[in-house]
Amino acid sequence: MNESKCISNIVSFRTLYEAICGRDSEYVFLKTTQGDYTYGDLIECVENTHSNVNKHPILEFIAKMFRTRLDGKAWVLSDYTPTEKDLSLGPDIIISTSGTRLQKHVMHKEERLFRDLQQGIPVVGLRPDDVSMCLLPFDHIFGLQCGLLAQLMIGCVIAIPSSSLSTFEDIVRVRPTFIVCLPQLADFIPDNSGIRTILMGGTSIPKGGVSGPRDAELYFGYGSTECLCVSVGPYDGESCGTVLDGYEVEEVSGEIRISGNVMIGYTSGDPLNGPFCTNDLGWIEDGKLFITGRKDGVIVFDDGYKVNTDELIDMLYEVPSITSGRVERFGDDIRLVVTCMDDSNLKGIVERMDEMIRPHKVSIVEVKLVGHKD
Repeated sequence: MNESKCISNIVSFRTLYEAICGRDSEYVFLKTTQGDYTYGDLIECVENTHSNVNKHPILEFIAKMFRTRLDGKAWVLSDYTPTEKDLSLGPDIIISTSGTRLQKHVMHKEERLFRDLQQGIPVVGLRPDDVSMCLLPFDHIFGLQCGLLAQLMIGCVIAIPSSSLSTFEDIVRVRPTFIVCLPQLADFIPDNSGIRTILMGGTSIPKGGVSGPRDAELYFGYGSTECLCVSVGPYDGESCGTVLDGYEVEEVSGEIRISGNVMIGYTSGDPLNGPFCTNDLGWIEDGKLFITGRKDGVIVFDDGYKVNTDELIDMLYEVPSITSGRVERFGDDIRLVVTCMDDSNLKGIVERMDEMIRPHKVSIVEVKLVGHKD
């Protein structure tokens, strides 16, 4: 099979579904502790909502995705109800930002997701014979693009962890060859686990860098819910990879701004007019993107005390089950908004933060539990 030709023909959910219908219906594409599922099972679930297939939540998630788009409706990955104004802008997908208490709902055209993947798949070397495991939720833009859609495009097996508490045991048990995860999780993956490639993204690289298992190749992708996957490349400890075609990236007063393959706009608002201001600090050099931090990465209290929010975020991600986090100033204190698969280790992190920023206090105002559950 010519992989490049195969993925270049997939430009929408419809053409992706047509490609799946043309594959071996008995091929196992989804492996879970609840059982294995074939392309035939998926097709039956898409075309017959009353199917007798014992449905796994991820199988139903994928089937709903296809049913919605084949009917020409916008696929909404949240509990948001689009308005007539939203739908008049022609969104194919509406997905929520992660890690914020006041979520924003972002509208995209589907071809932009697939345009990214056509370029990114050859860079990271995802193959039809891979067994892929994603440690990010599929309603997270990086998990959706790089942990689910890319795998469906290339035709490899998708392995679902049995629970957040057994993720690393599942890696040893299933022995995936391709992993999609936060950078902070890569160093927890054991050596000699059979993993060929780890694609990291969803947040910034921690200040101390990432080593990962010694037998795996590391890649890093930069993007956001608003901009999808802007750059990707081998992890070199410095850059965020090469900017993909279709994006225009510029640095204005130290801030990265992106045009081109970006969102239509936020719901209940006007379409994006002009470049998207990322709030990330960095620069462009020889086609590669470098990010140094956040524009709002320092909180200054009234008494002059300064807190580097990037340092607090790095501490949060020492808990492997955390998928996203946000640090906010609230009066004279710091509040955390955390999305995680298990909250049992949060108390110890908060106590360490309290010690570090005294006399100010740290509190958790919101914890959203997510994860794949059988």
